[in-house]
Amino acid sequence: MQDHAKHRALLALALAALYIPVTGAGCPADLDGDGWTEAQGDCDDTDAAVFPGAPEQCADDPEADGVDNDCNGEVDDDCPAPGLEPGFEQALTRTGGCADAILYATNEDDSMALVFMTSGVIDPEGSPTTAVYDLPNPVVQLEVRVGQNVTHMVCNDALYLEVRIDAVYEAVSGRAVLEVDPIGDPEPWGEQLSDARLTLEDVVLVNETEAGGEGTLPWFELEAVIGWLPG
Repeated sequence: MQDHAKHRALLALALAALYIPVTGAGCPADLDGDGWTEAQGDCDDTDAAVFPGAPEQCADDPEADGVDNDCNGEVDDDCPAPGLEPGFEQALTRTGGCADAILYATNEDDSMALVFMTSGVIDPEGSPTTAVYDLPNPVVQLEVRVGQNVTHMVCNDALYLEVRIDAVYEAVSGRAVLEVDPIGDPEPWGEQLSDARLTLEDVVLVNETEAGGEGTLPWFELEAVIGWLPG
């Protein structure tokens, strides 16, 4: 009898070690309340945003978590790749410029803009000039800025809006052609108003930060008046 009692006691201890919490009618617990258990494929039963088929929370989502939300073994696989979408330049319909020489094209809410900067292209004698730049070029800055009021500080030295730059895509290849035609006599303080036309061909733009991303600009043209100085 004593051996039989000892055997039952050992069996009870073994069963206790194998105990699995249950809820309801004997189903494994759904610890995070997302409707999925670990046995059903929930790869993190402590996070309600993680379960089979859950939407990925991507980099442009303020709630981005950088995990495998849908439990398919890949992180953010359903998210769009970072970068500039094809045809982004079609939204850059507002143009402007200043100095010798800065030109830009921005969208309606100034959240994305292409900015071109160089110097010394206006002929002090008033003759038209054309400059051709293979990119990248040490005398040229060509980039696309993404953020808020991104051109507010380009040709304005009296800032009254909040400027925020979230990403910058710099030109790493392509060609820029700048045509400048003075439209008046030189003025004091180095000002000489000029019509300027910038043509871009086969430009590749890259975000060099950890965020990464790139964009392409097969062809783009913008016109603006330059030569005036902010102030």
